[in-house]
Amino acid sequence: MSTLRINLEFRRKWVQKMHSTKGMEVAAVQTLRNLAMSATLLATASVLASSALVNVIFLHSCDSTSMQCIKVTCLGVAFLVAFLFFAWSIRALNHASILSTIRPEELDEMASLEAKAHSALAG
Repeated sequence: MSTLRINLEFRRKWVQKMHSTKGMEVAAVQTLRNLAMSATLLATASVLASSALVNVIFLHSCDSTSMQCIKVTCLGVAFLVAFLFFAWSIRALNHASILSTIRPEELDEMASLEAKAHSALAG
């Protein structure tokens, strides 16, 4: 079993526990909020680091063949990609915090309503 699969199972069990235990909705939303705050901090740090690396490139006016310039540019790109991933995780956590407050039976009802709407639009 892969690490991703294990994490998926733990998350699924966590959500089931939050739904099955009365009064845990606030704890679930608080936990997801804390995760979003940490992702925000890491996204900010990655933008700051990539900005610092761009400053190093322009400050030292690297020529295009310098190995140090290439390394710093690759690091800057890596930090910008990290920023995009952290921003995406913030979006996913916000969506999960909304979905975690909905009971499973309400989700089934909403899914059936959505299916009816799609079939009405299609035909």
